[in-house]
Amino acid sequence: RQPWRRQPQALEQRIVRFFSERCKYPAGPKEIRILREQLAAELNDSRLDISHALCRMQNAGLLQLNRGRITIPAFEKLLM
Repeated sequence: RQPWRRQPQALEQRIVRFFSERCKYPAGPKEIRILREQLAAELNDSRLDISHALCRMQNAGLLQLNRGRITIPAFEKLLM
């Protein structure tokens, strides 16, 4: 079913979808080891736009950014 789903237009939604497609369980704490350059290449966007979107998500309290690592304390909050 997943290939038939529409691709989200907002960058934050595309980032969430990228994470959710790579998680076995869409709940609980997650730690994703990926560089922003790699994430930008995967989402076909610029590193600067990815950084701005991730910072907005961090300011909203959805995730925490570290060097080469993104920590999500509660993945279910991203899906809302």
